[in-house]
Amino acid sequence: KTAYEIRNCDWSSDVCSSDLGGDLIRDFNGAYDAISVDAKGFGGGLQAGMDLVGDARFTQGELVLASSEVGIGQFIFQTTSNQLWWDPDGIGSHEAVLLTAFSNPQNWSGACIQIV
Repeated sequence: KTAYEIRNCDWSSDVCSSDLGGDLIRDFNGAYDAISVDAKGFGGGLQAGMDLVGDARFTQGELVLASSEVGIGQFIFQTTSNQLWWDPDGIGSHEAVLLTAFSNPQNWSGACIQIV
């Protein structure tokens, strides 16, 4: 099992800003791969072990935008581009930033993101 780690997004710098364009992950298969996200580094109310799908912290679709309440961070997977975004405050004033794009991901779901 491969765990791709995303440790920190410092919103006051360009660590995860959209102008960096995010990373590209090749050959991702949700049957045995995972995205590991550090709750402390991301903020947005994330807690280790939380259920992103059940807690409405993950949404996906063709051209979907964040839908969580102001102040509630949400991961967004755009199915047309295979891109994973993070919006640190839901429908608040901060824009979503691109974390990574996938080349042909297999067995992808919100459950592939693990908060540690």
